[in-house]
Amino acid sequence: MFRLLLIVFSITGLTAHAQTPQECPDNAEQILTNIRLSVGTPNQPTPQDMLNTARTASEICDGRTHAQALAADILGLLAGSATQAADRRYVWGLAHTAVRKSDQAYTSDGPAVTVTMATGATQTLYSYAPLTELLRTQVMPNLLASIKEGEVHKIFTTETLKTCPYSMNADGQARARAEADALVSWGYYQAKEALPYGVTRLTALKNACEGQTQYLTYALGTYYAKAANYRSMNETYPSKEWATKAEALLTEFIAMDLKRSDDRTTISMAKSQLEKARKVLGKVAP
Repeated sequence: MFRLLLIVFSITGLTAHAQTPQECPDNAEQILTNIRLSVGTPNQPTPQDMLNTARTASEICDGRTHAQALAADILGLLAGSATQAADRRYVWGLAHTAVRKSDQAYTSDGPAVTVTMATGATQTLYSYAPLTELLRTQVMPNLLASIKEGEVHKIFTTETLKTCPYSMNADGQARARAEADALVSWGYYQAKEALPYGVTRLTALKNACEGQTQYLTYALGTYYAKAANYRSMNETYPSKEWATKAEALLTEFIAMDLKRSDDRTTISMAKSQLEKARKVLGKVAP
């Protein structure tokens, strides 16, 4: 396991990008691997150098799924160590972009990419599952946490997406599910002023990601149901309005012809959340 950064830093000149090369270097994955291996060692570059390298790699290495994944990983380490809220939101946003670019470049039958480790041994890169986990457990939760600090990333205010940010080649836009899971876990206990940010993102994904429409319908319904149930005893929250929306969405989901097996496994959870929404509406006995 790599050690996490033990330093904190404040980024300056965030919008002043270094001059960007025209082409992604052939050994971009090795360059980024070397940086990742250096973390916690005397050879670790400065945070600013790490930021510049990872950011530049994400900017110029379109079509390189593993390079983007490595850049996202490095950016995540840096974001977690930033001292200012605006810097954290900015760098987590760069990590989110790198995840999206990695996803769009993903092909299940693409050529193997190998790198040389510190021991001199070669290792084939398998970044799909780790990057999905990074999105679900770090990138999205930290972007959401920034909302409380008054730093709202644009993905939470963009109501319409021209296309899904995730590729059908990557398990049918499955990383939209990862975003949705993070949103549902975050949303139910938030203040009523914060809830719309999650609704905006989930709705935008639902409307754009046709490969995941069914699951995103479930997720949005669950988002509303959990919030309604959690806040139903507080009259300052529009819990009945949320419960009404949850009931409609979850009823729609349950009636769907579910094609994916991982969607079918959520039926019982959808029914449980529907029951909670109906309790808030007074339609079933508590």
